[in-house]
Amino acid sequence: MDVITVILFCIASSVLISTVGVSGNNIKLLCSIAAASLVAIRFLSSLSYLTYEIRSVIDVSGIDDSYYRIMFKCLGICFITQFGCDCCRELGENAIADQLLLFGKVSLLITSLPLYGAAVDLIRSLILF
Repeated sequence: MDVITVILFCIASSVLISTVGVSGNNIKLLCSIAAASLVAIRFLSSLSYLTYEIRSVIDVSGIDDSYYRIMFKCLGICFITQFGCDCCRELGENAIADQLLLFGKVSLLITSLPLYGAAVDLIRSLILF
């Protein structure tokens, strides 16, 4: 039910923002940022439950805690980069948004490098028994 509420809020916000005239561009921008921020706050409020569930699955599986931290760093990089790109695009700065997206991808790759090493070690151990 939460998903439907957030979707309806976003649709209603978009309709309301689109009804503001051309002279109210600043108001449109502020309303858009406010709506996006409210959705982000709603997401962040449910993040603790998500982290608890993922943590319990990782505890049962016996995966090292460092992989858990890496996974959440990567997830945070993805969300923050996307939010920044969307804000830049909303302001009409597509070139900056593209550079931010590239920076986010490189940061994600650098942050996840230990996971690639662990995957190679796992494959090597499966092949060599």
